[in-house]
Amino acid sequence: MRRDYKRRLLLHTNKFQKLIIWPIIAACFVAGAMTFFCLEYYLASITNTGIIIFNYDVTAFEWAIPTLLLSVAFILIFIIYWVFYISSKIVGPFDRITRELDEVLAGKRKGPLGARQGDTMFEELLKRVNTLLERIK
Repeated sequence: MRRDYKRRLLLHTNKFQKLIIWPIIAACFVAGAMTFFCLEYYLASITNTGIIIFNYDVTAFEWAIPTLLLSVAFILIFIIYWVFYISSKIVGPFDRITRELDEVLAGKRKGPLGARQGDTMFEELLKRVNTLLERIK
């Protein structure tokens, strides 16, 4: 009897995905909450009533709105930086390993492939690739 192993789409993350996904999700929730508060303020200032959800006086929060919007901008910049940082941590080692494997296949390079410091995602893969390269010799 064959058992199909299907990966759950939600709530199934490995240790590398946790490094990528959870900081971005947290930053998005914070930015979303700040934006929601700013929209509540805008709606309350148009209708000249208190803030709908919290039922506070609108004038008490006038100083906070520019600060919150600036914070949202910084959070979005952080998200962009984080995505570029993490993607370079994935793509950089992948390109290097691919290039070194091509050199081994072409006979220009001998010996095992090594992971650089910080290439933790590919260490396990390189162990297996080195085992295969040893068997080929």
